Amino acid sequence: MTLHGTAPHHTEYYDQYGFKSEEEANYQWTSITKLCPYITEMVKRFPYKKFGRVRIMKIDPGGYIMPHNDTPNNGEYKRIFGPMNIALTQPVRCDFIMEGIGILPFKPGEGFMLDIGRNHCVINKSTLPRYHLIIHGEFK
Repeated sequence: MTLHGTAPHHTEYYDQYGFKSEEEANYQWTSITKLCPYITEMVKRFPYKKFGRVRIMKIDPGGYIMPHNDTPNNGEYKRIFGPMNIALTQPVRCDFIMEGIGILPFKPGEGFMLDIGRNHCVINKSTLPRYHLIIHGEFK
């Protein structure tokens, strides 16, 4: 679900919804913020001068995110220190794996700025859903 973006259920980049730029997409705080007031206020206190997408993403038990990187040009490696990724929950046996690093030591309430230009994936082998807060934007 999306706290800041084009719509509460639009979790992908703006181009997936017919927009040509982030400016045209005109990201706004969505109605989801009313359901998550503590998280919303916490995020607004972070040192961002501009927010991009802010989402809470769920991976169900047995779910996964296929190995990928977030670079343009057909995946040619380029360092991209992208979104802040904060674990809201991090079940045992749910692994975020990054090429060249291994399993990242996520714990609830802790997060990382990730180089999403590296190949990475997530596998939830637990019996619980995994929720992460993912914040895109420009720092002050």
